[in-house]
Amino acid sequence: MRTTEKKLYILGLGMSILVFFVWGISLFTPFSLKSIVPPCMLHQLTGLYCPGCGGTRAVMALMEGRWVSSFFYHPVVLYSFLLAAYFMVTNSLQFMSRHKWKIGMRYRDRYLYLMIGILGVNWVVQNLFIITGHPISEWIVKMDLPL
Repeated sequence: MRTTEKKLYILGLGMSILVFFVWGISLFTPFSLKSIVPPCMLHQLTGLYCPGCGGTRAVMALMEGRWVSSFFYHPVVLYSFLLAAYFMVTNSLQFMSRHKWKIGMRYRDRYLYLMIGILGVNWVVQNLFIITGHPISEWIVKMDLPL
């Protein structure tokens, strides 16, 4: 495993522990991510979404197992989750096989560029929904996807 992959793997382990901790707390208490994340200033001032708007709702939907809703709220969240999960699983298998199985996913800049592209497209699409008078959250409700 290269140095970059080692650092990302350690970061992934730490993030996994944090996510499971927060998820566990949210199962047994009234804790919600909405209570600690401030509202978006750009959205409050202009009525338009910033590129990160919908991220908290997407994370909450993903933690509740609502993958489709998570994708519609903010596709970067689901993309990042799937990419990170694949990275962690393949590198764990490679590590457990003592590097006999060379299946560990490598970091590539193109994953980051694809994420930036998804972020830009999502930002444009969400704001087009707002400009036309149909916010994405109303569209998700019409599709009968739980909020």
